[in-house]
Amino acid sequence: MNGKEISNYPENSNIVWKNNKRTFYYKVIRAGIYPKDILFQCSINYVNDKPTYVVKFGNNFSNQVVSSKSPSDATTLFHNQINQGVNTRTSGVLLFGLHLESIHQYRIKPHKKRILKPVNEASHSTLTKRAKSMTKQVLDDFTNISKNHYNPVDKPILEKVQFSVNNYKFKVNVNENLITKECKNEAMVMVVDNGQISRDAYRKLTTIEDELPREWTIAEKRTQINIRMNDRIKINTVIMPQHMDINSNESYDIFDPEVIEEVTTSVGKGERCS
Repeated sequence: MNGKEISNYPENSNIVWKNNKRTFYYKVIRAGIYPKDILFQCSINYVNDKPTYVVKFGNNFSNQVVSSKSPSDATTLFHNQINQGVNTRTSGVLLFGLHLESIHQYRIKPHKKRILKPVNEASHSTLTKRAKSMTKQVLDDFTNISKNHYNPVDKPILEKVQFSVNNYKFKVNVNENLITKECKNEAMVMVVDNGQISRDAYRKLTTIEDELPREWTIAEKRTQINIRMNDRIKINTVIMPQHMDINSNESYDIFDPEVIEEVTTSVGKGERCS
């Protein structure tokens, strides 16, 4: 097809193709991935090694036209649906982007498998995502395998997945009861406060016993408890003046002998020096 392609894909995802009449702008998101605000989706499905051209459109792409003849035939069917009574035609090759040489070269180019970073080089968030992703796969396998070993009425439940990688320990709780977890954390705050256990000491305990809640979890729970207590029990701070004006001519009843005698009698014991 006569035309000029301006591209350095995959370094730049934007591709421009132009000829003497028209200019087409393409933005490659990823194979099979499309932005949310588009009007239609074009895809090629293979059935018995034969291509089937599909154009989806409408609300949530609920409508579609399918052609096993050619991409241009699929675009013709598409226009017949959205522009009834109007003779509109679009090149299927252009619509599906099949003419882009840079995309073709990228497809046939062998790609190296992505190498994952070792755990000692990965960030905390990356390790957390890996652990959750692997736990999800283990949960799916557990759900499928348990069907072969237990009756459905038994309701087998996977509670946690625990493993270690290069001395890094991971434990992911599955289907954890949040109410029970909150009660356990509140109980640990009470134990730590009553036992006057310092943060450093508790942190060392958690390295020995991994069933204990993490130190930062206890600190957050203590903060939440303090906030609730402050809301229910108002504590006001009173600023006392550093100096009080005292009238030297004023006499105070506390030094009155009759008052002293009355207080001593009320208490029932005491001594008085004359």
